[in-house]
Amino acid sequence: PPMEGIVLETYGSGNAPDNRADLLDEIRKATGRGLIMINCTQCLRGSVTTSYATGQALTDAGLVAGCDMTPEAALSKLSYVLAKQDLSTEDKKK
Repeated sequence: PPMEGIVLETYGSGNAPDNRADLLDEIRKATGRGLIMINCTQCLRGSVTTSYATGQALTDAGLVAGCDMTPEAALSKLSYVLAKQDLSTEDKKK
């Protein structure tokens, strides 16, 4: 089956290179096809915010901010909502 969701572990408060247009384009294409991508920090403390340009670039590309969820919690919740056939993609992102 096609991939439906990804938990992306970024650094700091949800940052990734924003000078990689190719990376951001691929993220936009994937989220445009309905793939749900959750942005989680790999830091032990803190949360994902869009305060910085790099974090905002990921949000603009379609990533969902994982806020203070650990990657493990995000994966569990993503698996749960993906199994809910009665929810739309937009509802699953909430």
